[in-house]
Amino acid sequence: MVSSINKVTLLLNRLEQFVLVFLLMVLIGFSFSQIVMRNLFESGFLWGEQFIRILVLWLGLLGAIYAGRENKHIRIDLASHYFSDAFNRIAMIIANLVTAVICAVAGYYSLMFVNDEYHEGGLAFANIPVWITEAIIPFAFALLSLRFILYSLQQLFNPNTGTEVS
Repeated sequence: MVSSINKVTLLLNRLEQFVLVFLLMVLIGFSFSQIVMRNLFESGFLWGEQFIRILVLWLGLLGAIYAGRENKHIRIDLASHYFSDAFNRIAMIIANLVTAVICAVAGYYSLMFVNDEYHEGGLAFANIPVWITEAIIPFAFALLSLRFILYSLQQLFNPNTGTEVS
């Protein structure tokens, strides 16, 4: 059972990395083509700037998910080396739970925002509804919240998990 879960997790991790790299390549390629078209042909895609903004949004949030998965997110750590491992573990659990709550609240309100966009029926570009381009926001915050809850549980039940200072 654990082997199957590990295989699925590895597959999802590789898919996540592929999507990140693919979107980054699309962003670079499309931005380059926009610059070339504007400078050489004095034209470009009318929806190009909007598309680039949406790609940056998706890349940023998928990057946050990736950083959360790798536990490489921004962390303010000024004094942990002065305290015991037990104290640091408790502080890490509390910090992860607070972060999970903040992500859950942000996810809830971003879901309300996307729902409002859905009911307004606006279009982003090329007849793609705005709400589809923004759907990554509540998804990312929900996944981040879940990850931070899981990190808290890991640290609670396995004292050797995630206590190192990075």
